[in-house]
Amino acid sequence: FLVVPYFAAGQPPREAERRMSGKDLTKRFAHNGGFCSLAYAPGVKDRILVTCGNDDLVKLHNLEVGPDEDGGINEIDHFEDSVFAVAVSPDGERIAAGGAGNTAVLFKMEDGGADYERNATKSTLPIRDLCFSPDSVWLAVASDDDEIKVVNVEDVQVIKSLQGHEGGVKSIAFDPKGEFLASAGSDRSVRLWFLETAAELKKLSGAYEKVPATAVEDGNPTNLCQLSWSPSGEFLAVAGSKDVKILERSTLKELEACAGAHEHEVSIVQFSSNGLYLLSVDTSGLIVVWEFGTRESLQRYKNASKVLSAKWDPFSNTVAVISIKGEYGLIDNVVPDTKPGPNDKTEDDDVNSEMGQEDELMQVGGVQWEGEPMLDARGSYAMARREPPQPAFQPQSTPASSKRRFLAYSTVGQITSRDETTYHAVEIEFADINTGRPIRFNDYSGYTMAAMDINGALFASPEVKEKGGAVTRSSINYRPFEAWAPQSDWTMTLDQGEEAEAVAVGTTFVAVATSKRMLRLFSTSGIQLRVVMLQGPVLCMHGVLDQLAVLCHSPTSPGADGSQDVHFQWLNVDSKAMIASGPVCLSPAAKLEWLQLTDHGLLAMMDSAGIVSLYSPGGTAGHWTPVLDINSLEKDKKMHKRDWFWPVAITQDDIIGVLVKEEKRYPDAQMPVMSKFPLSMPLLAGCSTEEEAFVRKTLFTDHQATLVADEDDEAAVDAARVQLEKTLLQQMNVACTQKKLARALDLAKMFSSEKGVIAATTLANRHKLSNLAERIDLYRQTRFREEEEEEIEYEEVEEVSYRQPAANKRRREEVEEVEEEQDSRQQDDDEDDHSGSPSAKSTADTPPAPAPNVGQRRPGTAALFASTKPKPANAAAAPAVKGGFMEKLASIKAAAASASAPAKRQMATFGVGKAAIVKARAKAKR
Repeated sequence: FLVVPYFAAGQPPREAERRMSGKDLTKRFAHNGGFCSLAYAPGVKDRILVTCGNDDLVKLHNLEVGPDEDGGINEIDHFEDSVFAVAVSPDGERIAAGGAGNTAVLFKMEDGGADYERNATKSTLPIRDLCFSPDSVWLAVASDDDEIKVVNVEDVQVIKSLQGHEGGVKSIAFDPKGEFLASAGSDRSVRLWFLETAAELKKLSGAYEKVPATAVEDGNPTNLCQLSWSPSGEFLAVAGSKDVKILERSTLKELEACAGAHEHEVSIVQFSSNGLYLLSVDTSGLIVVWEFGTRESLQRYKNASKVLSAKWDPFSNTVAVISIKGEYGLIDNVVPDTKPGPNDKTEDDDVNSEMGQEDELMQVGGVQWEGEPMLDARGSYAMARREPPQPAFQPQSTPASSKRRFLAYSTVGQITSRDETTYHAVEIEFADINTGRPIRFNDYSGYTMAAMDINGALFASPEVKEKGGAVTRSSINYRPFEAWAPQSDWTMTLDQGEEAEAVAVGTTFVAVATSKRMLRLFSTSGIQLRVVMLQGPVLCMHGVLDQLAVLCHSPTSPGADGSQDVHFQWLNVDSKAMIASGPVCLSPAAKLEWLQLTDHGLLAMMDSAGIVSLYSPGGTAGHWTPVLDINSLEKDKKMHKRDWFWPVAITQDDIIGVLVKEEKRYPDAQMPVMSKFPLSMPLLAGCSTEEEAFVRKTLFTDHQATLVADEDDEAAVDAARVQLEKTLLQQMNVACTQKKLARALDLAKMFSSEKGVIAATTLANRHKLSNLAERIDLYRQTRFREEEEEEIEYEEVEEVSYRQPAANKRRREEVEEVEEEQDSRQQDDDEDDHSGSPSAKSTADTPPAPAPNVGQRRPGTAALFASTKPKPANAAAAPAVKGGFMEKLASIKAAAASASAPAKRQMATFGVGKAAIVKARAKAKR
C-alpha cells in the first residue's frame, strides 16, 4: 500500500500542493485480496474501524491499540461468501453487512465486538451497498437487483420497496434530515426517493457515462458511482464522471462541480462531518481533498493500487482507505493546519456553494426558501432552515418509479403507461365496458401526468434538457373519446422555462397549473379561456362537471414544525364564480395524499396520517369534517397492521380504494383489487353506532338541503331527515332505559320536525317518565308556536308591503260604485213609496239577492258597514250578519276554529286579505 504526493503532468504544483510531502501513512493488513469495504463506528468510546472483504470476514479494528494487542481486532465469522458492503448505525449500536450471499445481516455491537442479532432481508442478487438512516431505525439495502429495500431494524417484517431503476443499484445514501434516500444505478440515473411514501420524487438521467455505470472486473463493478450528502442535506455529491457533480436537494439541479483534478472517472465521494471538505477518489487511485466552498483542491495523493473505499475519521484529521489488496491505510493531516479541521464545529455546518451567499437560498416551485431568525438554546438568534414544500402530484396516480404505472385511476377508468425504453405504451381502459373500447397508442413525448373523465383524457409532459443543451419544452395533449368532428384532439406547447405541474379535466374545460404559478384554462376544443395567477406553488388539482378544485402552498409553507400550509380554491369554470376557498386542514406535519371533488358536491381529501376529511360549501361552510381515520381499520381488524389504504372514491356511507403495503403506499399497475370500507367519524370512545351515524349523516343531509332544486329534491331531503329522526329515537330509547333524562331531553331538542318531538314525548310516556314528557311537550309548544308566529308576522308584513296600495285603490273604486248604486236604489224606493206601487208592498215576501261567490268581484269596504245606515221597514226581514265590520270579522274567525275552509270563503266574500286568512288558520290550528 503506497500513497505518494501527486501532480498532474504538465501542471505546476500549487502552494497548497507543495505541502503534501512528509504526510504520515499507517498501513495495516485487513483481508485477503479482492473486493473490500470499510466504515467508521461513530458514537463509541474508542476509534473503531469496521472492514469486510473477500475472505468472508467482518473485522472490528480498535485504532487506539495495536493490532497484535488484546482487543486490537475482533472478527465476525458468520458469512460463507465474500462480504462486499458494511455499515455502522449512527448511534454505534449495530453493524450491517452483506455480499455474495445475498443476505443483509444485523450484528449488535458490545465491548469492541459484535454478536449476530438477526437477518435483515434477502435479495435475489449480491448486495452492493448498505446505509443506515440518521435515526438508526432504517437500513437501506442495494443490490445488483433493481429493487432497493428499506428495512426497519427493530421489526424486519416492516419493509419499504423502492422500485424504478432499470438494472442494478450501485450506491445509496440517506438524506441527513431523514426525508429522502438517494440512489445511483447502472442505468446511469440518480434518483431521489421520498421515504414516507416510498415514491420516486426526482430522477436525473445520464448522470454519468455508460462505461463507469456498467463495467465489471472479476465479477465486481469497476466504478462504485458513490453518492454522499452534505451534513446539512442541502447538497448531494455524485461520482461516476471525471468531475464531482454537485446536485441541489429536492430538485437534483446541477450546481457548480468540483472539477479539474481528476483525469479518470471518480468512483468514491465523501463529505467531511462539518461539510467544509469533500473527498474524492478515482479509478486510477488518485485521492483529492476539496475545499467545498471554493471548489478548490487542497491536497492530492496517488495510491499505488486501486482504492475500493474511503472514509473520513469522525475523531481526527485522518482519512481511512482500503485497497483491492485487502490493506487499509490511514492518511493523517489531510487538511492543512491553517484551515479548520474536518470535524471542527462551525457557525453553519455547511458552506454555501453558489456565489458566496451568506444565507442559503433554495429554489423550489418558484419560491425562494431562506433562513428565518429564531432563538437558540443560549437565547441568541440563529438561522433555521425551512423544509421545502410538498412537491406537486396527481391524485389517483402512482409514482414514476416502476416500469408500468397508473397515470390516472378513477371510477371512470384507468390510464396506464408502460416504459418500452424508447417510448411509452399508453392504454386507456373504461370501468364500464359499455362506455367504449380500450384506447392504445405509443407515447414519444414522455407523458408523466394525466387526468380523465367520461368525455376525454388530458396528458402532460415535463420540460427536458437534452445532452448538448437542447431543450424539449413541456406540452399538453387532449384526446376526446367521442368526437363528432375530425381533428378534435389537440396539443399545446408551453413556453421554455414553464412546465406543467398539475392537470385536471371537466365536462367543458381543461386545466393546467404550471411552474410559473399560472392556472391555464382551456375549452375541450383547445380554446384558451383564461389565465389565472396562483398564490403559491400548486400542490394538486381535481375537476368534475363544470367545477375545479385547486390546492396551492402559501408563500410560508411549510411552517417551523413541518406542517404544510395549503389553501384551496373551488371554482365554477363555466360561470366564473368562486364556490368556496380557504385553508386545507391537514394533520400536524402530514402531507396530502389524495383529493377528489365528489359526485354529490363535496370536496374530499386524505392526508399521510390517514385522516379522510370532507368540505361542504353548505351547512358546514368553512370547516373540514373528518369522516374516517384509516388507522381505525387496523384496530377493527379490517386491514393488517402493515397495510395501507389507497383511496379512489368516496360515497355518503363508504370509501372505496385499494389495500396496499404500507411501505409502498400505492398499487401495482396490474389489476388492483378494490375494497370498500364504511365511513366512521373519529369520535371519542364510548360513542354508539347510532350516535356516529347521526353526526355523519347530518353533514350529508344539510349539504343536500342546500342543493334542492325541485320537489323531488325536497322530498329526498325530507326522507333523509326522517331517517335521521329514527336514529335519534333509537338513541333516546337507550337514554330513557338508562334513566339519563338530561341526555334524553337534549336528544328530543335535536328533532327537526314537530312530529318528531311528539314521538319523543310518546316515547318518554312509554317509559313512564312523566317529568321528561312534560318538559319535552313544553319545549314543543314553545318552539313551534314561536315558529308559527314568526311565519305569520312575515306574511303579514309581506301582504302590507306588496299588496296594500293596490287593494286600497281597488276598494276606493268599489266604495264609490256601491254608494252610487245605493243612492240610485234609494231614489227608486222613495218613488215607489210615493206612487203606492204594489211591488213596494210585497218587498218582504221577495227573497234576498244571493251573496256573491268567491270567484266574483268582492264588494267594497262600504258594503260591510251597510247595516249601520237607515233601512226601509220592509228590509228588516232580509238575512244579515249582526254588528259592524269588526263583529263580522270576529264571527268569521270564530267559525274558522271549527271549519277553516268555510271561514276562508267568508273572508274572501267580505274582502279580507291573505294575511288575515293565514292568521286565522294558524289560530284554528292552535
